[in-house]
Amino acid sequence: MLLKVKYFARFRELAGKSEEALEMHESAMVLDLKRLILHDHPLLSSYESSMIVARNENFARDDDYLQAGDEIDFFPPVSGG
Repeated sequence: MLLKVKYFARFRELAGKSEEALEMHESAMVLDLKRLILHDHPLLSSYESSMIVARNENFARDDDYLQAGDEIDFFPPVSGG
């Protein structure tokens, strides 16, 4: 299945792109996609435990299943006041 993956803020710089299309197997979960992203973009690996992931504009968990055409957004941890 084909997914649209977008990178925001610092992740855009570390990945060297703002978005890409990725092919995943039909029973893929968010965790599978994260592993692929970290393999393809090793500079993101220091954020592995703190990255924020959204699926179709809703927060996503690692065990959420993906569907063809999903848009998956990756954000670095956010802080502010």
